[in-house]
Amino acid sequence: MAYLEIDLMIALPGLLSCLVPFLRRTRDFGSLGISIALTALLFIAWDELAVAWGTWAFNGQWVLSFRVGDLPIEEVLFFVVVPFSSLLFYDLLKGRLRGKFNISRRWIVLSAIVELILALVWRDHSYTWVVLVYLASGTLLSLWLDPNLLRLQSFWGFVGLTYIPFLVFDYLLTSIPIVIYGRGATLGIRVTTIPVEDFIYSMAMFIFYAMFYRAVHVRRIKR
Repeated sequence: MAYLEIDLMIALPGLLSCLVPFLRRTRDFGSLGISIALTALLFIAWDELAVAWGTWAFNGQWVLSFRVGDLPIEEVLFFVVVPFSSLLFYDLLKGRLRGKFNISRRWIVLSAIVELILALVWRDHSYTWVVLVYLASGTLLSLWLDPNLLRLQSFWGFVGLTYIPFLVFDYLLTSIPIVIYGRGATLGIRVTTIPVEDFIYSMAMFIFYAMFYRAVHVRRIKR
């Protein structure tokens, strides 16, 4: 299965939300577009460096020859189709799960500090330390842009639901394999063929996408 086919399958729920009226009404496509653009810039910049560092590479057998820098076009599309579809889960849950968990700001800051310490401990693993820095950065930035995000039941419901397709599609990417990890880039801990770092990577993306989406939406409403 080619990377482009995986991108198209990921995009299906998002495309469906454009066609079905009751789904379309739950979405703020303007805020979604800004969130996608901001987060994609952050992760594509890292992606380019990761290829240059040998953190990962892409199997030429399963990607198109057209590239954006050192990245196959499918990898760039990945950063568009994932939030386009996955944030649909958040849009569907935000009106149903309105509660908050009692998570103090202190614990959120502490979790970020622990992530940064672990990044320092595992600094010899290029994927591990960078993904922990991204997760810590998203966590701390959320306290400024969207202080309630990591307390919201709707956010954690969105995370839980999104991990289901993540397991399917990341298994395909790592088992075919389309993405090939460099020697020593990870800790070597895997769930089936999925490195544990991919779970952290997805969590970091979930935070950035949801944080920018909500923050931009609030500002658009106030205008």
